[in-house]
Amino acid sequence: DKNSPLFDWPYSSIAFDKNGTLWAGNFMTGLYSFNGSTWEKYSEYNTDLLDDDINDLMFDANNNLWIATDKGISVYDGTKFTTYDTNNTTMNGEAVYALGMDKQNNISASTSNGSSSISGISVFDGNDWSNLSGFPSQIEKGKFSEIVFASNNDVWIASDPGITKYSNTTFDFYPRAYTGLWRSASIAIDANENIWAVGYDGILKYDGTIWNTVESKTLGLQSNISYNKIFAEGDYLWLATSAGLLKYNTLTQKIEETFNSSNSPLESNSIIDIKKDAKGNMWLATGSGIAMMHFGGTAVKPATYLSNRISVYPTPSQGILNLNISDLKGDLNIEVTDLTGRKLFSENLNSGNQVHSFNLSAFAKGMYLLNI
Repeated sequence: DKNSPLFDWPYSSIAFDKNGTLWAGNFMTGLYSFNGSTWEKYSEYNTDLLDDDINDLMFDANNNLWIATDKGISVYDGTKFTTYDTNNTTMNGEAVYALGMDKQNNISASTSNGSSSISGISVFDGNDWSNLSGFPSQIEKGKFSEIVFASNNDVWIASDPGITKYSNTTFDFYPRAYTGLWRSASIAIDANENIWAVGYDGILKYDGTIWNTVESKTLGLQSNISYNKIFAEGDYLWLATSAGLLKYNTLTQKIEETFNSSNSPLESNSIIDIKKDAKGNMWLATGSGIAMMHFGGTAVKPATYLSNRISVYPTPSQGILNLNISDLKGDLNIEVTDLTGRKLFSENLNSGNQVHSFNLSAFAKGMYLLNI
């Protein structure tokens, strides 16, 4: 990308370590880290990373980075990489798609045997690997795209055929006919222990008793939209989709905001993963790079004086930005750009005294540059 060594290629996953460093995995070009000022690249060619095709990232309780790849798992402790694959574990598949960690810090990994397309889940207890058994026949060939643990340590699994719960060594499979959702791509559990899932049909909620699906067309979205990830936050779900980032109100069952390449600095509408850092900034793995959304305060400050003849107010803007110019001599060009330098708005002003208002309400919330 323009301001980093990142390749213009889809990124699969984002994770933050205990120091706040961002880690990002790419589906093809390896692993990247960003400490706030410097990017580093890790690949199978300059490190002992097992494979550059990365599907998922997760930090364990000891701040070790677990890296799911098409050839197994690499674990990075900040100094060295350790490999777990079919050569030194009992994992029944080479490709690892998703990672999860339970309350006892046991690591679960969803695997797939490419030759037979048989999927499974392998568990590492800190010393040994074991495989779960007794999978329902409906899901044994379905890709397991996410593994999430509830507070009672029940395991919820998103897969192509549907949603599965694993509890006390028993699997319960919930197909589309039961839930109304086809192909669950992601699962999240909110603060009230509601289960949320997304797929091709829409958004699913399970409160422990009732399954309720809100279809995409009901939300005013195209029927062919694909949902990739859920991030639960209070009464809202942030949804990574093929049509951008959506903010869904779980109380009103409405999409409140949409962020895409036409109304924000995003260069790709394909959003694959979502994470928030300790400062509340939202980081997105997209189809062309890593994007950061900054949600600033809502307090309105006095006008910012750029010179004794130019002032801008209010800052931050709530949608309308006013530019007050006194005794302008000659013409003046005004531009609004995003942080990458992409021009979003441009206008020429003539000489004289004038107050000019810019309507920025169509732009996504974030930081923009006013160039005069």
